[in-house]
Amino acid sequence: MPGMDGLSVARKVRSVPGLRRIRLIAASAHVRSEDRATALAAGFDEFLAKPFSLAELAVALRSGVDEVSRQESALRGRLREMFRQEVPEQMQRLEVLVRTGAWLEVHRLAHYLKNSAYAVEDVELMEALAQLEKASAAEEASAATAALVAARQPLSRWTSSPTDQTTPLPGGPTPQKKP
Repeated sequence: MPGMDGLSVARKVRSVPGLRRIRLIAASAHVRSEDRATALAAGFDEFLAKPFSLAELAVALRSGVDEVSRQESALRGRLREMFRQEVPEQMQRLEVLVRTGAWLEVHRLAHYLKNSAYAVEDVELMEALAQLEKASAAEEASAATAALVAARQPLSRWTSSPTDQTTPLPGGPTPQKKP
């Protein structure tokens, strides 16, 4: 890298907010503990001493994947909990909107909830809400009502109390009933 060494690159990458999550792995023939400490302080996530094996590289890469996987799992858990708290009120509102024929609002809310169902990996609810979205665009009251009925079963997984729930939530761990 002309004009810039690896430590400078790491510092530069870490200084840009949109790039901070990029995984950086240093590889160097300088193997003293001070070299490793300097690399990690500059922003590298891992330090490999040259020569290194493919197995060592795989471990360094894998640890980053495991961390991303843990973060993603935590985020999905938070999204599921937010969805659980929000969806009962929104579905009640949707039922009122369908009864009153407020099709533009039905379409908007069905679209929002469909995307939220997708985010929490509830395909069954997402499909029912997609049908509601389609029916509202065509202003078809009977189809909209049928889509709401179809949404009730998957919705019941989200509206039951988390402690009473024995049905697994889409995208989440199987809940255990408390003794």
